[in-house]
Amino acid sequence: MVLPLVPVIATSGPQVPPGRAARWATSSAHASSISLRTSTPAASAAATFLALFPIVDPFGGIPIFFTMTSSWTGRERNRTAFKTGVWVFIILVTFLFFGRFVLHFFGISLPVLKIAGGLIVANTAWGMVTSTARITAAESHEAESKQDISLTPLAMPLMSGGRARSES
Repeated sequence: MVLPLVPVIATSGPQVPPGRAARWATSSAHASSISLRTSTPAASAAATFLALFPIVDPFGGIPIFFTMTSSWTGRERNRTAFKTGVWVFIILVTFLFFGRFVLHFFGISLPVLKIAGGLIVANTAWGMVTSTARITAAESHEAESKQDISLTPLAMPLMSGGRARSES
């Protein structure tokens, strides 16, 4: 029996929508907010996709992609775009399954990770405000002559940056 998506208001105990059996209420019934319950893996996958799509922001990466590949042929661009998509998928799935274990192994809690991320953003902003050049001439030359840009910078950090990895 497939149940439709039904918003359920959960308060102190298990809440059962009118006309449904008590077995329908699941573990999220103890939450103190409105939640959507999905009944199939396909609906759960669709909800995950819809949550990650604006975070990954593939449309925001289009101008950067075309700027970095302006002198390439259409075939090279298609190959790089496909490889970037594969890398993004691998990175996000890896963090989905192993991210908590890695953080636990190193003894890093989520609030500490958020503070560290904020400090990195603040440091980057300060460098932008004070205009300190952090790229050497050798690094600039290497970036211009790089042949495969599908993993870095396109897949990581552009498409599957810190926010996308933390959400997966």
